[in-house]
Amino acid sequence: MRNAPTNPYVADHRQHRLGADDGCAAAPDRRLRWMSLLLILPLAAGLFRLAWVQQAVAAREEFSLSPLRSRTEPIPARDGRILSRDGLVLAEDQQQFEVRVHFRSIEEPPDEQWLDRQARSLLRSRRNSATSSPHLSFAEARREALERRNALWTRLAELTGVPEATLAQRRREITEEVRRVYEAVLARREEQQEEQEVRMRAWWEVVRDELTTAPKRYRNDPLVIVEQTVPHVVIDSVSLTAAAAIESAPERFPGVQIAPHSKRSYPLGATAAHVIGYALEDQEGAAQGKAGIERTFDLHLRGTEGQRRVWFESDGSITRTEVLRRPQIGQDLVLTLNARLQRQIEEILKAAVGPDSGGAVVVSDVASGEVLVLASAPTFDLNAASDRHPEFWTAANEDPSRRLFHRAVAAALPPGDLFKPVTGVAAVESGGIKALEPFECVGFLDNPSRHRCEVYLNVGIGHGPLTLPDALASRCQVYFYHAGRTAGSDALLHWADKFGFGRATGIALPGEAKGRLPRFNGGGLDEDRLLEFAIGQSTLTATPLQVAQMTAAIANGGRIVRPRLIAGYGASRVGDRRDMQIRSINSDRQLDLDAGTISALQKGFELSAQTIEENPDFAGRIGFAQVGRSKAPHAWFAGFLPAKEPQLAVTIVLEHRGNDGEAVTRTVRAILAQIRQMQSAQHGL
Repeated sequence: MRNAPTNPYVADHRQHRLGADDGCAAAPDRRLRWMSLLLILPLAAGLFRLAWVQQAVAAREEFSLSPLRSRTEPIPARDGRILSRDGLVLAEDQQQFEVRVHFRSIEEPPDEQWLDRQARSLLRSRRNSATSSPHLSFAEARREALERRNALWTRLAELTGVPEATLAQRRREITEEVRRVYEAVLARREEQQEEQEVRMRAWWEVVRDELTTAPKRYRNDPLVIVEQTVPHVVIDSVSLTAAAAIESAPERFPGVQIAPHSKRSYPLGATAAHVIGYALEDQEGAAQGKAGIERTFDLHLRGTEGQRRVWFESDGSITRTEVLRRPQIGQDLVLTLNARLQRQIEEILKAAVGPDSGGAVVVSDVASGEVLVLASAPTFDLNAASDRHPEFWTAANEDPSRRLFHRAVAAALPPGDLFKPVTGVAAVESGGIKALEPFECVGFLDNPSRHRCEVYLNVGIGHGPLTLPDALASRCQVYFYHAGRTAGSDALLHWADKFGFGRATGIALPGEAKGRLPRFNGGGLDEDRLLEFAIGQSTLTATPLQVAQMTAAIANGGRIVRPRLIAGYGASRVGDRRDMQIRSINSDRQLDLDAGTISALQKGFELSAQTIEENPDFAGRIGFAQVGRSKAPHAWFAGFLPAKEPQLAVTIVLEHRGNDGEAVTRTVRAILAQIRQMQSAQHGL
């Protein structure tokens, strides 16, 4: 056998090996060498290919082979508009376009790895292009990528009109902010790694973590935070033309995105500011009503934003989008306000109030309770308030006149002379006096040194015999001292409550004040408190809106109507439920007054109007309320027009202007003239 063991020292064996078949004995060695060669060559080729892919291809294809990332984004929805009854837009959402740029295009100095990827992408595009020259070094490609990056910002500045210096400043701010976040995350990661190294874990914790948690990052791994992979806002708002130019030419604006969003706008500025209110954006960018109608009907007005998923590459370029939820537009509201009349009356009111005080005007329909004017002075610009301008809020908070305070519904002031009709009703309805039976005013009630009329203080005489209408027209104090004492505290409180004092009217606005009614404990001070209460003083307070409600009840024959601000709206998620809740606070009700009592009150208002104008077509009274502390009294007006067939009730208050009766009268005349002009224009349509 050829493969039998042999002894080389045996001669026979040596002769046998040198025989004729000696060439065949070497065949196994050759076969082994060929087999080794066949195995080593493919393995070497594979290793060479692997090294080439790792060194040459991987770096070149790093950008194109990177996996797509995705994120969910909100789709903005337009909130509902607020409109006036005369067709003017009081609040609306205006669409704006933000310009967002990927962080790597913002970062200064640029990230080296990002710049290398851009250079390789540029080289690859040159090689694949038949027209451009492929002869470009890697260093030259980096310089060209950097030049393109700088040219991008020049084009953005030219297109949007924003100076390059402003854009550069914005880029620096974003870069510094992202770097602060990066350093904080990096420091926290290192702390966690150190804690992990120090802490000894049990074997079951090691098994649990290995099976249930993702692999830990090691300190040598590059840290990438979310802020480095997303676009950032560099321009808050651009025109539709600029936005369309960017969207239509993505190759000229790589890494640039246009993000539409809505911003609450108030076209009339300060007109009806306290009524409309304002909306502020929260941390997520959604607007929420914070005052006025914007707050009361926030859920009704607010649209429901949609949602979409966006797939994008490492440079921020979007490759695909999918709408997950479509946005829903908010519902519109139509107010009962006449915006043109509101604006004109606000101008008159602004000129009438003092520098450190304010005023209010309420004009309402005596039959329906619809409010045509609800003005407060001083007022403020809604656009400045909604934009969170620091200068605006600093000035508003330091303003002694409290411009943000809605005096028409929240200012609880002593009504003074304007409360006397309630005292007269309490005395007549309780049977203490008769409306047309004269009462002799001698200038004081019991003691010449107390409870006196103004005429007695001036000339030492009284008004003489007065009926209820006469007493209202002459502003006689003694008559109503007597009426209040005759009626008693229970009757006065009862009728004050029925007329709506001491309770909210239920108007659809936040922050309405209830006012206050005096309390009687049966002590020795009750007599003086009762007499002061009878003339609208003591601790009695009321809002201009409550006085307007009382005036409308006198004008319409004794029916309390709830002030209404909403003329119409569509269904929403709160819809009628919110409105029904407001209605239930204080619905319309009848006072059940004797017709003679109502007639006497209306006659008193008609007589009072003759002291304001000659041959007046309205009925109304100017009155004053003492405030103490050496301050000037408040000036009030309450009336209705026309006098014979009332349609509108008018209430005016001017804080601390009671010492200038002529100025108060001029203000009342000017406001009534604007109302007449509005009525004439409506009748001419």
